Amino acid sequence: MKLTRKTLRKLIFEAINESQIKPSISGLDDAQYGKVQTLARHEDPAFRTQASTLASSLGYDGDFSADLAQYDAGPSAFESVMIYTDKGREKRQITIPKEMVDKVIDAYQLVLEIGETDPNDPDYDVTYDFREAAEEIFDHIEKEIHPYTVYEGGLEVGGYRADEYEKAMFAVGDYL
Repeated sequence: MKLTRKTLRKLIFEAINESQIKPSISGLDDAQYGKVQTLARHEDPAFRTQASTLASSLGYDGDFSADLAQYDAGPSAFESVMIYTDKGREKRQITIPKEMVDKVIDAYQLVLEIGETDPNDPDYDVTYDFREAAEEIFDHIEKEIHPYTVYEGGLEVGGYRADEYEKAMFAVGDYL
């Protein structure tokens, strides 16, 4: 079986996510690595981009800032989105916290199990919780890419419960 570069990266990322290995950059001493980590964890996306660019120039394969955020967050999912920036279209990887992932998957599974209304409470719209959980994720993504907007979402999904998360997020469009 021939592995594509994309598939290999996905497998490596999933392995890192499972084992929680901290991303590292070869060739840096502890003080230098600490400074790059500080940039990668900065609230300003421009600083995070600088850290990833620096890591890439030193041989780091992937997005160092996103990988470090993934490590810091513990088990979580990620979703890649396409945004418009001042420089044109850009792909960004957004970490989705475990709690949000569980909430949207559980809500979607409930919709699949019992339908749009609860037989025990016909006035309760089961899809409401599903839509609310998805809206929370959409808001989280918007906050992460601010001041830009999403051009295209769901380009890549991986990490914690990735397949279930992807199915739920694709299905939510039917209920919005």
